[in-house]
Amino acid sequence: MPIKPLKRVTVKGYENGIEISRLPNSEEIIEKVNEIVRFVNNLERKKADKPDPIVGLFQK
Repeated sequence: MPIKPLKRVTVKGYENGIEISRLPNSEEIIEKVNEIVRFVNNLERKKADKPDPIVGLFQK
């Protein structure tokens, strides 16, 4: 699941192609930061679950 970058939020679009947009608000930014934290934690958990291949070579 790739993390998508924050983008301007379209508030209103007109027929001639002009759009009125706004920057993400605090709640949307916090939600994105939390998404990144969950993603990184998941990567760390997967990394911890894999045995170290070098250590495995010396164990009998």
